[in-house]
This record gives sequence, C-alpha cells and structure tokens, in this order.
Amino acid sequence: MSPAIEVLHRDPTLVICARGPLMVANWWEAPSEAQMRLLQGLADARESRFPGGTAYAQFVLAGTPSFSPDVRKRAEELTTQHFSLGIAHVIEMGGLAGAAVRAFLGGLLLLTRGSKPMKVFAESAPAADWMARCLRMGGEPGWSTDDVLALRERAARERPASV
Repeated sequence: MSPAIEVLHRDPTLVICARGPLMVANWWEAPSEAQMRLLQGLADARESRFPGGTAYAQFVLAGTPSFSPDVRKRAEELTTQHFSLGIAHVIEMGGLAGAAVRAFLGGLLLLTRGSKPMKVFAESAPAADWMARCLRMGGEPGWSTDDVLALRERAARERPASV
C-alpha cells in the first residue's frame, strides 16, 4: 500500500503536498522569500524522513514573473542542496509570463546543474512521466505518471479561497 498524500502547506498562492519522497507544489503567484524559506524547511524535513533521496515537482499555474534577489538566492540553494532524485519545473502559464518564468528557471538550471536530474516542462503529463521515471531510477519502485498527477490534482483541490 502506498503512503497517504500529506498536505504540507496551503495558502491562496501556494499549496505543497507530498507522498513518500516526492513533494509537489502548485504556485499561483511568484514566490515570496517567506514561502521559499518554508519550502527549504519542508525539504529539510522530507530529507530527514527519506535519507535515500527526495524529489520535487513544481507546477506554476499563474502569477506575475517577478523574482527578488532573495528569492533567486533561495531558489539556487534549494536546487543545489535538495531533491537528489530529481526536480521538475512545470510552467503551465502561456504567453510572455510563461516564457519569462521558463527563462528564469532555465537559467537557474544552467547555474546549478549538478549530478541530479532537472528539467523544465510546459505540460504536466510529460513532466509527471519524467518524474515517475526519476523516482523509479532512484530506487523508489512503483511510481507512475498517474501517481505524480494525483499529487498535483490534490494540491489544486487544497487551494483555499483568496482572502
């Protein structure tokens, strides 16, 4: 039996869910520094529970692509220090905003490229398929595309109403 999905954080602009070593975040706005600190703390806690490695998939659904220097620094730290099994950045926004976010994350990947798998996607299904493969290759058998998409959908359902 697979572990239950845990809701780790929910606010109007960010919901983070996890199952086993995989954390999934749905973003509806560019991150604040406080949200990035929170994400770092959750990543630390997840790695304590899963010393064999963790993975992260973030789905950017909406928002204004504005990243402060502190957010950029924390994003770089997260990318280099966490999620050894893989990181998927899924930018589902279209237009110039989506292109700006993809450019930021593409640059981040170039700066932080190490031995872990990292990739930027425009659609959730190919990203979920890739992430499931990363998890299986990292010693986490049984992960499917549907398992990853279920986490994304759960995060979408957990979003509270805006205040």
